[in-house]
Amino acid sequence: MKYLFGVVLKIISEELPDHPSTEVLYRKFEKMFAPVRETRIFRNYFRYQDLKNCSPQELDDVIEKIILFSSENLGIELKERLDYKKWEVSEVYIGAYNDQWTDYNRKI
Repeated sequence: MKYLFGVVLKIISEELPDHPSTEVLYRKFEKMFAPVRETRIFRNYFRYQDLKNCSPQELDDVIEKIILFSSENLGIELKERLDYKKWEVSEVYIGAYNDQWTDYNRKI
């Protein structure tokens, strides 16, 4: 959700001429792309869309659809999530991860 609000919706809001809020964009894209859920209430089935309770994979799929929609219909190019990651941060993380296994003695 941080990437969706902090990057994707923020950039779309800034690029559109009327600068809609990120909350308005969120609601619009939720209606367009969120998976439909169904539950039974008062003996009737109720269908709704709820992006906040999606699985991580479903959320990634919705973000991809928003990026594609923005590119094709709005002319707004958005980078992929990994393109925003600084290499310096990734390099330190990878080094720390690899160092945890250095001289690791384990008897089985």
